[in-house]
Amino acid sequence: MKTAKYSLVLLTMMFTSLAVAKTVKTHFVTAGDVDWKSLATTAPAEDSAQTKDELKTLHELETTRTPEQVAHATAEVKLSTAVFSTALGSSFNPDDLPKTFVLLKDVSDDAKAVGNAAKDFYGRRRPYVVDPSLKPAVDLETSASFPSGHATRSRVMALVLCEFYPDKKAALLAVAKQVADDRVLAGVHFPSDVEAGAKLGDAIFTKLQESSEFKAALEAAKQEVTAHTGK
Repeated sequence: MKTAKYSLVLLTMMFTSLAVAKTVKTHFVTAGDVDWKSLATTAPAEDSAQTKDELKTLHELETTRTPEQVAHATAEVKLSTAVFSTALGSSFNPDDLPKTFVLLKDVSDDAKAVGNAAKDFYGRRRPYVVDPSLKPAVDLETSASFPSGHATRSRVMALVLCEFYPDKKAALLAVAKQVADDRVLAGVHFPSDVEAGAKLGDAIFTKLQESSEFKAALEAAKQEVTAHTGK
């Protein structure tokens, strides 16, 4: 059954156009606000030396990844703010920090909307479509590959959290990088996809800082975090 499902997804992606990204409600910035085309003129070509090298890397990871690494990557598929609790501890939770969690969800929505527009523009096929011999460790995606949405969203959320927890900056950015790297480990993204996603996350965060609505929500969340942590 799993093999049949895998084959069906591959056939759908190879013989139909890439799925158009679903519309995502935005809060502070839209796809049109961010110059995501500055990431690259085009995504790496399928027959390029870079793509061939990246496929080699994915095959190597496929043979060396451990069950623990696969479990970690699987847990991150449905990316949520909770992923940062590994850096911030149990006190980082929506019950104690409702405004903060709403803000993070909102910026994640914005990052997804921008990322979806970029995916549609570049139209890079997923590595397992380019090379069907790859065996991804997590569920397959029907969206385009470049840039990585997980890398984009985790980077934006980490940068926002750095505003509240400056002493945890290195740990927070490390969590975002781990999320991105795990997408490569799992075989659903090329390394260049996650690199572009991190760059896009930086660009989105820069644009967020120009939004008065974001600044107001950020300040309210900062006050909430300060009251909760006593710092």
